[in-house]
Amino acid sequence: MSITTRYGLRVIRLVRRRIAIVAAAATLLVCATAATAAIGGGISNWVTLDGVGGVVPGMTSARVHTLWGIRVPSAGKACAVAKFHVSYGNINGYALFLHGHFGAVFFTSGATTPSGIRIGSSLGDLIATYGKKLATVPGSNTYFLTRKTSPRYQLRFDVKKKAVIGIGFGNESVHFVGGCGY
Repeated sequence: MSITTRYGLRVIRLVRRRIAIVAAAATLLVCATAATAAIGGGISNWVTLDGVGGVVPGMTSARVHTLWGIRVPSAGKACAVAKFHVSYGNINGYALFLHGHFGAVFFTSGATTPSGIRIGSSLGDLIATYGKKLATVPGSNTYFLTRKTSPRYQLRFDVKKKAVIGIGFGNESVHFVGGCGY
């Protein structure tokens, strides 16, 4: 075996080891990220226009129970509310079910959008982040961000004293006040 071949094999082994280490580190990073994305039985603190922890409007209460691990109301009720508290991440809120299907979720703490708006963000930050994409009724303290494509899910931001105090996600039922009130 020549010197070039002998050193070439050492380099190849070294490169293979480094590739294995990088692959292992990448796998660990992906697993850690997935573990923090869905917390407390599956409820995610990330609220997006595409859903929350895999849940979207129209899903059955049984499917939401499977994904989030929260106690959900009977499918026979016309309108029901399921309150939840997840100690990890201090996620609190309630989910609204219409005829046994998920309509909306309302977070009172622990929620964050991918853009960084969270409960406690200022109204100025909300407007700076979403700008003209936000809709509101004049004189209202509620702002809505609507998905551009179908299905037209919405995010709801409730504001009090110029701070976000609640974040909701859902279909048109995200407009309901007090849960089942119209």
